[in-house]
Amino acid sequence: LGQVKQQHAAILIATFLGSLFPSSANFNVSKHIQVVHGFGASGFAKLSLIGGLLSLSAFALAGYLGDRYGRKKLGVVGILVKTAVDVAFYSVAAGADSVAWIILLFCLRMALGMALDTNFQALSGEVFPTER
Repeated sequence: LGQVKQQHAAILIATFLGSLFPSSANFNVSKHIQVVHGFGASGFAKLSLIGGLLSLSAFALAGYLGDRYGRKKLGVVGILVKTAVDVAFYSVAAGADSVAWIILLFCLRMALGMALDTNFQALSGEVFPTER
């Protein structure tokens, strides 16, 4: 394969893996938090708002880390860390002491999701440059 075709294949594989696994993990989050951990709908909405606000720094951090270490490395590490955080999130047992872990892991998984989105957008901009 030529260099351009290899880059296209790498982006295709990265975006496929980067969207397939988080999509399936994200599908059940609200139901899991409400049923297993006893959060109400308003509690989940507040948690989402807090997690979203705290995760805004993920955009800047992803840009910095991508520039410093490379977007490809950041993408691979990000997918692996996001997968580990998702596994930990769904593995926390119900109970009063689990609330802090759920809040922490929920916010962390939101931040990682935003960082991966930023990284993949910048990476595809590098692989598919536009010229006028």
